[in-house]
Amino acid sequence: MVGSQRSYARHRGVTHRAVQVWLKRGVIEATADGKVDFDAADLALAANGTCAKNGNASGHRNGTLVQEQARFIVAKRRLAELELARRRGELVELETVKRTAFAEARRARDLLLSIPDRVIPTLRLPDDAARREAHGVLDGEIRRALLELGRELRSGKAS
Repeated sequence: MVGSQRSYARHRGVTHRAVQVWLKRGVIEATADGKVDFDAADLALAANGTCAKNGNASGHRNGTLVQEQARFIVAKRRLAELELARRRGELVELETVKRTAFAEARRARDLLLSIPDRVIPTLRLPDDAARREAHGVLDGEIRRALLELGRELRSGKAS
C-alpha cells in the first residue's frame, strides 16, 4: 500500500516528524511524489533495527533476511515505476534513440550537402567557371562545418 507520510505515521503509531526524520536519514524512501510505500518502509525499518510499532529498536531480529527482503521490495517497486514510465512513453529504449538520432543526422547532412546543387544555378554568375568556383566554395564550407560538428559530437563537447 502506498500512502501519505502522515498516514504512514498513523500506521506505525509514530509522529509525522518521526517519518520525516526516517526519510531524511535515508532509513526509508519516498516515491517520486513524496508518498511512502508501507510494505517497503516497514521492511526497511525492520532491517534497520526499528521493528516496534512505536519506532524503537528491537535487537531480537536477524537483519540479513529482512534487509534482503527490503532491498527486493524496493528494487521491485523501482522496476514497476520504470515499466510504468516506459508504457506512458516517458522512457524509450537506448537503441531506438541511437537509431533515430543517426537517421536524423544523416538526413540533415544530406540536406545540407544538397544546398550548393540547388542554390548555385539560381545565382546570376557570369559563366560556368564562376559557377564551379562558387559551388566548390559553398560545398567546402558546408563539409567543413559538418566535419567540425562530427568531431564535437564524438568528443562529447557538442552543446
